Amino acid sequence: MSEIYNYIGFGLNISSDIKFPELLLSGDNPADIIIRNGQIPDDLFPDNDLSQFQIHFHVKKFLLNMPGIARYIATEGNEVIIDAYPGSDPGTVRLFCLSITMAAVLTQRHKILLHSSAIIFNEKLVLFLGDSGAGKSSIAAELSKRNYTIFSDDVCVLEPRSEKNNEVLAFSSYPMMKLWDDTVKELNNLKFDKIYKIRPELEKYGHFFHEKFITKPYPIKKIFVLNPTDNEQEGYSF
Repeated sequence: MSEIYNYIGFGLNISSDIKFPELLLSGDNPADIIIRNGQIPDDLFPDNDLSQFQIHFHVKKFLLNMPGIARYIATEGNEVIIDAYPGSDPGTVRLFCLSITMAAVLTQRHKILLHSSAIIFNEKLVLFLGDSGAGKSSIAAELSKRNYTIFSDDVCVLEPRSEKNNEVLAFSSYPMMKLWDDTVKELNNLKFDKIYKIRPELEKYGHFFHEKFITKPYPIKKIFVLNPTDNEQEGYSF
């Protein structure tokens, strides 16, 4: 019988027979989501063509094919099956589970997601949104150097319920930042290193903060949308 790991992330309890070092281990609580290894039939995908990237989203079923990496199926927001291709990199398999697949699971659960980094300021959240490469993680890492608490680097899961002031709350995704090689060099800080490479072919590195990961929701105070300036200037506009 496979070992079962219990985690907390995205504001939910996750049970998995796959070890996820990116997630925070938790107690033996009833699982909101179950992740497991399994076989996914070829005929679930149109024309049985698994040589191409495929993604199919329905309210109750989500299918993802990442050629050479894995196939994923998410059902009714509470179960994920991963069928890894032979020889695939385990970290890459986990990465696409925690990103695209988990986004589908949360959408099936009627959650609202923001692809953002976030820090805590005066007991409230400041979020940074922007396109991929806009600098969300870089800004959060720089603020971390200045002793601000990192809340999330990948996703904030919104919880529009509060007992006062109609505040919108947010849960963090999981305790890992992802930084490109040039950002790590620019930060020039021992807390950001190049030990854990998130994918073999990318110069991008994971930086864990399990010991400081916050599992409770925090109210959102401000949201900044990052718009990188043109090449003749440095910095960002908001």
